[in-house]
Amino acid sequence: MCRSYGDQFETLLKDKRDISSYLKKQLELRNEQVFDLNDRLIGLQQAKDYEKDLYEKNLQNFKEKHRLEIEKLENENMLLRTRLVALEEFEYQRQRMEKTIDELKDLILKKEDAYKKALDQMEIALMFFKNQLFTISEKGNSFSSNFFFCFYF
Repeated sequence: MCRSYGDQFETLLKDKRDISSYLKKQLELRNEQVFDLNDRLIGLQQAKDYEKDLYEKNLQNFKEKHRLEIEKLENENMLLRTRLVALEEFEYQRQRMEKTIDELKDLILKKEDAYKKALDQMEIALMFFKNQLFTISEKGNSFSSNFFFCFYF
């Protein structure tokens, strides 16, 4: 039985060494896996940081582009507002001028009518005076011929 205790002890010792060896190998394997995972984690973090930087740069570029586009549109909007104000002022001035032109046309028509009436009255007066002059001249001719006749004889 001693031998069997000795064999058993030897077997247990050998099993202990085997288990220790196995556990050491497993530990080394786990350590390698941990190192590999750490390396992979570092790589993923670097990739994440690179992508983050890239996205931030893209976002910054997009914001800058967007800001420039907004400024451009605001400038165009300001220019269009200025043009609109100028057009509205032009429209107002045009309407005033058209109104003034219409008033002047009406005034011209009224003056033309007044001049025509005055001309008609002058023509009537002229005809009246011509008639009077003719009548006077005829009376005068008859008077002068009577006068000459009386004076002559």
